Amino acid sequence: MKFLVNLFRPGRAASNERIAASASTGDDTVGKGMELALTLAVFLIGGVLLDQWLGTSPLFTVVLLVLGAVGSFVQMRYAYEIRMQRLEAERRGAVGSAGPVPEDAS
Repeated sequence: MKFLVNLFRPGRAASNERIAASASTGDDTVGKGMELALTLAVFLIGGVLLDQWLGTSPLFTVVLLVLGAVGSFVQMRYAYEIRMQRLEAERRGAVGSAGPVPEDAS
């Protein structure tokens, strides 16, 4: 019962927004993990099939797996940098809109 009372208490909106934001971040993280796993699986299967077709041992399997991993990590790095730049710009905008910082009275 106490949980329900606290849930509808005034001032909980900010907390609920944080919970919703963290949930969407979690969904995004699961999506990125699935994207990475599926990309590596596709490159791995493609390498195995090429090796079987051409009669080479693990050559194309290793090459395509490394290529898929490097490509995925490069893509994740660029996405991370773009996200950080956007967040820094939002932070600068929020700090700038707060007004001037009061000077020390001493």
